[in-house]
Amino acid sequence: MEKVKDRTAMMIMREQLLLLFSQAPQTFASSTIVSAVVTYVLWGHLNALQLAGWFIVICVINITRLVLIRSYRSHAERNGLQPERWLQRFTLITLAAGLTWGGGALLFLQQLDVTYQMFIVMILSGVSAGALATYSSSMVTYRVFIIGCFAIPAIWMVLQHEAVQVSAGILIMLYIALMWALNRRQYKSVRESMRLRYKNTDLLDHLESEVVERRLNEDRLLDSENKLKEKTAQLQSLLRLSQALEQSESHMDIIHAIEAEIERALGYQHAWIYLCGDDPDSWHLLSSKQNGDASIGPDKCLPAKPTSGDPVLEGIASATGPVVIEDARTDARTNKEIVNKTGNRTIINIPIILSNKRLGVLGTGSFGEEGVFSPEVSQLEHLSAMASHVALALDRINLFNERIDMQAQLEHSQRLDSLGLMAGGIAHDFNNILTSIMGSAAVADRHLLDDPESAQQNLSRIVDSSRRAADLCNQMLAYSGKGHFVVETVDLNQALSEIIPLLESAIGKHAEISYDLYESLPMVEVDIAQIQQVIMNLIINASEAITDSTGAITVKTGTIDADEAYLAHCFGDHPNPGSYVYMEISDTGCGMDSDTAERIFDPFFTTKFTGRGLGMSAILGIVRGHAGAIFLDSTLNKGTTFKVLFPALEICVVKEHPHEHVTAEVHADGEKLGTVLVVDDEEDVRELALTILQDDGFHVLTAEHGEEAVQVYALHQDEISLVLLDLTMPRMGGIECFAELQKKNSEVKVILVSGYSEDDVLGQFEGHKLSGFIKKPFMPDELMSTVSDQLAPDKSA
Repeated sequence: MEKVKDRTAMMIMREQLLLLFSQAPQTFASSTIVSAVVTYVLWGHLNALQLAGWFIVICVINITRLVLIRSYRSHAERNGLQPERWLQRFTLITLAAGLTWGGGALLFLQQLDVTYQMFIVMILSGVSAGALATYSSSMVTYRVFIIGCFAIPAIWMVLQHEAVQVSAGILIMLYIALMWALNRRQYKSVRESMRLRYKNTDLLDHLESEVVERRLNEDRLLDSENKLKEKTAQLQSLLRLSQALEQSESHMDIIHAIEAEIERALGYQHAWIYLCGDDPDSWHLLSSKQNGDASIGPDKCLPAKPTSGDPVLEGIASATGPVVIEDARTDARTNKEIVNKTGNRTIINIPIILSNKRLGVLGTGSFGEEGVFSPEVSQLEHLSAMASHVALALDRINLFNERIDMQAQLEHSQRLDSLGLMAGGIAHDFNNILTSIMGSAAVADRHLLDDPESAQQNLSRIVDSSRRAADLCNQMLAYSGKGHFVVETVDLNQALSEIIPLLESAIGKHAEISYDLYESLPMVEVDIAQIQQVIMNLIINASEAITDSTGAITVKTGTIDADEAYLAHCFGDHPNPGSYVYMEISDTGCGMDSDTAERIFDPFFTTKFTGRGLGMSAILGIVRGHAGAIFLDSTLNKGTTFKVLFPALEICVVKEHPHEHVTAEVHADGEKLGTVLVVDDEEDVRELALTILQDDGFHVLTAEHGEEAVQVYALHQDEISLVLLDLTMPRMGGIECFAELQKKNSEVKVILVSGYSEDDVLGQFEGHKLSGFIKKPFMPDELMSTVSDQLAPDKSA
C-alpha cells in the first residue's frame, strides 16, 4: 500500500513538473515583451545604461530558463525524471527572475514621479498575474517569484513620506497576500486534479470546476487592479488639492482650488461652500461661478443666509455625513422656485468638520442639461476626503486672521506703553527743572534782604531753569510736528555755512569734517533756526559715534527726485513724491544694528544713556513739520548716514503733520557723595542742594554721576556722614552706586533723591537699606528736615 502511495505521489510530482515546464516558455516570451515595453516607455526618463542593463539581465534569465527547459526535456527522454532536482533548479532561476523585476522596480521607483511609479506597480501586477497561471502547479516557485518582485518595492514605498506612495505600498502588500492565497488555492486545485486523474473517473468534472474557479480568481484579480487604480487616482487628486490649499491665502483661493480639483477628478462643473456664521442660524455662501455669479463669501461682506425655514440647509446643518438630493426638481426638501431659477439637478453636500467643530459644508452637483445621476460610494468618499482638506485650510486662514487681529492689538498696546514711557521721561525732566526753580526761589526768598547778591544768583538760576522748561516744551512741539516755525525762503547751503565755525568747534578733535555742497541748490521754505538745530544735533551725534582714534564726518547737499518706493523707506509722514533738496551727514563711526535704527527716532531713546530729552525724535518732528523726510542708512561698526529731505520750493508747500507713533525710555541711574556728598547729574540740582546745605552749616562735596561719587567717597570716606543720591544718572545709576558704596562701608547713610514716587523707587533697592527718601521737586525745608534727622548727632558735634 505504501508503495502505491509513493508511486502515486511520484506520478503527481512528475505531472506537476511537466505542466510547469510546458507552460513556462509562453511566460518567458511575455516577460521579454513586457520588459521591452517598459524599456521603451521609460527610455528618456531613466539612466539609459541602467535601463538597458536591466533589460539585458531579463533576457539572459529568460534564455537561461529556456535552456533549462530544453535540457529537462532531453534528460527526461534519455534518463527519466528526477523531479525534486529539476524543480529546485527551476525555482532558483525563477527567484532570480523575480529579484531582477523587483530590484529593477526599486531602482526605477526612486527616479520617477508618482505617475510612472504607478505604471511600474501596474506592470509588476501584470507580470505576477501572468505568472500565477504558469506556476500554479508549484506553490514554492510562484511564491519566491512574487516575493522577489514585490517585497522590496512595497517596503520602499511604505517608507516614503508621500501619502500616495505609502498607500500604494500598503496596497501592494495586500496584493501580495491576495496572490499568495490565490496561488495556494490553485496549487491545491492542480494537485487535487492530478490526484483524481489517477484515482477518480470524475476528473473532467473537477477540472471544469477548477477552470471556473480560476476564471473567478482572475476576475477578482482584475477587480483588485481596478480598485488599486481608482484608489491611486483618488490619492493623486487629494495630493493636488492639498498642495493648492497650502498656497491659499483667502476664502476665494480655497473655493478656486476645490472647484478646479472637483472638476478635474470627478467631472462636476460646479462647487460651493457654505461657511458657518457667527450666528448658528446663519451661513455664508462661498462660490465663484455658480450661475455666472461672482459671490466670494464673508471676506466681501456677502449677506448671511438663515437656515431656518430652508429644509435643505437645516438638513445639512445637522448632518454628520453626505446629504444627497438626486433630483432637486422632485425632492420635497428643495425650493422649487429657486431650483427653476438656478437649474439645480443633483445636489451633494458634505459636512466640513474639524475636531468635532462644524466649519461649513462642501457642495457640488449638476445643473441643467448635465442631468440627474446617483453618486457612487467612492465619489462620496472622495468628496469627504476633500472636505477634510478644506477644513484644515479654513482653520489655517482663521488662525492667520486671528493672529493679524492679535498683532494689531499688540501694536496698540505697545503704542500705549510708548506713550506712558514718554510721559514718564518728560515728567522726570520737568521734575528736575522744577526742583531747581522751587528750591532756588525758596533760597532767594530767604536771602533777599540780607544777601541780595545770593538772592540774585538764585533768581538767575530760576530764569535759566524756566528757559530749560520752555525748551523742553518746544522740543515736545517739534517732536509732534506742531512747533511754531518762522518760515523763510532759504538757501540750505547758506544756512549750513553760517554755522560751520560752530560745527567745527562742537566736534571732537578725533573727528575730521569735510563738506561737499551742491552749487546750484534750489531754494526751500524752512525755519532757518530750526534747521540749523537739526544740523548741529546730527553733527554732534556723528562726532559721538566715532569712538576710534580718528574718524571722518562728511556733510553733503544736493537734489533728488524721490518716488513713492524711496519715500516708503524714509522716516516721516509719507510726503508726496517729487523733487527734494537734501542734506546728508555721514560718519565713519560705530554705526547701528537694525533694532537700534528702528528706534532711533523714538522719544527718550538713546544709545548713550536714557532720560536726556526728546533728542532725535525732536529732529524728526522738525523735519516732518516742514513736509520733509529722513532716510537712514547705518551699518554696525562701519558708520551711519542721515539724509534729510526738504521739498524744493517750486513744487512743495510746507505742511504740518501730526505724529502718529511714539516710544520713550527713562533716564539711566546716577549717584553723588559728600559730608554731605551730593550726587546728581543735573548741575542746577547739585548747586541748589549745595547752597541749602552750606547755608545750614554743612560741608558739601558733589559728584556728577555714580562713578565719580564712588571715587569721591573712596578719598573722603572718613569725612562723609551722609550721601544724597539721585536715582537716574549716566555712566552709573543710583542702585549700582549704592551697592558700590556699601562695599566700602556697610553702614553708609544714603538718602535717595528722585522725581519718581517713593513706592516705585524703593522696590528697586531690595537688599539695600536706605536712610531716607526725598522726592523732587523739593523745598529747602524738606531737604534740611530729612538731612537733619540723619545727621543731628554729627551736626551738634
